[in-house]
Amino acid sequence: MDTFYDLKKQAREQWILQNGPIAQSLSRVKHKIAIFSGKGGVGKTTSTVNLAVSLAKRGCKVAILDADVHGPAVPKILGASGKLDVASHRMPGGHHSHSECEGHGQHKAGCTHEHHQGNGHGHSHGQSHGHGNGHGHEGGHFGGDTHNLRFEPIKTPYGVDMVSVDSIWPGRESPVMWRGPYKMRVIRQFLSIINWGELDYLLVDLPPGTGDEVLTIMSSIPGLDGMVVVSTPQDVSTIVCSKAINTAREMNVPILGVVENMSVLCCPHCNNAIKLFGHRSAERLAKMMEVDFLGSIPFMTEVNESSDEGIPVVIKHPESLVALEVGRIADCLVSKVETAGKGGEQGGD
Repeated sequence: MDTFYDLKKQAREQWILQNGPIAQSLSRVKHKIAIFSGKGGVGKTTSTVNLAVSLAKRGCKVAILDADVHGPAVPKILGASGKLDVASHRMPGGHHSHSECEGHGQHKAGCTHEHHQGNGHGHSHGQSHGHGNGHGHEGGHFGGDTHNLRFEPIKTPYGVDMVSVDSIWPGRESPVMWRGPYKMRVIRQFLSIINWGELDYLLVDLPPGTGDEVLTIMSSIPGLDGMVVVSTPQDVSTIVCSKAINTAREMNVPILGVVENMSVLCCPHCNNAIKLFGHRSAERLAKMMEVDFLGSIPFMTEVNESSDEGIPVVIKHPESLVALEVGRIADCLVSKVETAGKGGEQGGD
């Protein structure tokens, strides 16, 4: 049986979720959708970016939060560069932004002062300060006193705003070596001190697996519309993705559907469909887990080429099979979340 203090803690956590800095910062975002997969290498980030651009092409105001802390790839695919700009805007409702960190309410946003266990001491500074012996500071500091500051998301040429660890990091070749608490803290700070503004859709690109970043997003975003699972036709992928679906269910977060990426390769010579990774395992997964199957995105070499150039495939090859299928999936998502509305199932308790 829960004690009085357990109930008090739960009530406080629920109040923060519904009224805290993150809720204030996201108050003008209509729909929040997280895109994840139990397995890496399934094309989740590419799918996220192209879905976002497809939504923007349909007249929606869209932003992406790149929550893959260790391997941020959204900026590269969107051709976005530069660092976050500071803006001295207050939070909606007149509140100043501050840290959402558990147990560290006295710290200002962006500050994550901790000891580097096992190899000396260090403050987190948003960049790696090497000392020649492998001992250094860990990242996580936006820099300066951010108590009264807000940050503007990065604008891209394709009508999609973007925020990523890459936007505060000194170089793309520098590794991000953060433990769980650092990652959770920075993600919450991105949610709470970014000027997200008025958006139709905020898409969150999550790393593979069901670790700290995924659990932080599921538990921190109030009114999260749901999760989209990206898989490939391989049985090994669908088995791992089933764990991701069950994780969302454990967290009371709705699953909006499953997308099968790299479903088939159309031979450029004979136009026959080549099943590179098997046959419709993701569709069977959706049926088995009793969730919607949103669609199959074919394999095209043009996807990789356009991503390397920083141009989403739905922009560079708008009439391709990939672009048409991504557009259909985007329409399906719009229909689902608009129909469900704010009165539907919401996660994050």
